[in-house]
Amino acid sequence: MFVIAMGIFAMTRTVLIIYSLDYADLSFPAILRIYGAGVIYDVAFYAYALMPVSLYLLVVPNRLWSSRANRVIVHLACFVSIYGLLFIAVAEYIFWDEFQVRFNFISVDYLVYRHEVTDNIVESYPVAFIFLMLFVLTSLVYIKLTPLIARSLQQRESFRARMSVTASL
Repeated sequence: MFVIAMGIFAMTRTVLIIYSLDYADLSFPAILRIYGAGVIYDVAFYAYALMPVSLYLLVVPNRLWSSRANRVIVHLACFVSIYGLLFIAVAEYIFWDEFQVRFNFISVDYLVYRHEVTDNIVESYPVAFIFLMLFVLTSLVYIKLTPLIARSLQQRESFRARMSVTASL
């Protein structure tokens, strides 16, 4: 999931750079700064986003870990995460198209005036088509990821081993 997230973040950055070729600084130091700072921000975001997942992985008992319900939850969480990451990438592209910047304080205003903004977006963009394409793309990525998820669900350390690793951090 980490590799997928970093890939989506890098593709978003690349698409926004390509979209801005007319006025973007494409010198090597600028590109290095864009991707270097971007990776730092992306890893920080992902580490923050993984806190609830890490807590779950730490405390879930082995009996529950092996259950069918847990497998469904993990697969669903992976699917939703991929969809969410792709949704954010598309939303950033649309935001960039409108304001020529990445998400910032204007996006907070979008949350405050949610109804007006939602109406404007629905009128301006093919929202149903975008959601459908995101679902299809998510499904394709998820299908490729399913064997890795299944394999990771078979590997499990004891609670004592997980606690000792956590305590050592």
